[in-house]
Amino acid sequence: MRLRIWHDNSGKYPGWFLEKVVVQDLKTSRVYEFPCYRWLAKDLDDGRISRELLTGEFSADFFHSAGDGDEGLFFTALCYV
Repeated sequence: MRLRIWHDNSGKYPGWFLEKVVVQDLKTSRVYEFPCYRWLAKDLDDGRISRELLTGEFSADFFHSAGDGDEGLFFTALCYV
């Protein structure tokens, strides 16, 4: 799986250091981690504010399983500003 993440470079300190993005499918409880470990910043690293990330699949035990009736995906982006 692939994920594209970006930002609009707005604000006084717009750069992000993105560790990873975690996605959980609430219907199947499958969890996917998209590691990055790079800056999304025009003035740091390679100057890019957009990244395409590839995933590895993790155990459903990584998150508590979703209750019945929950739909969609759960996203968590871990970044440092």
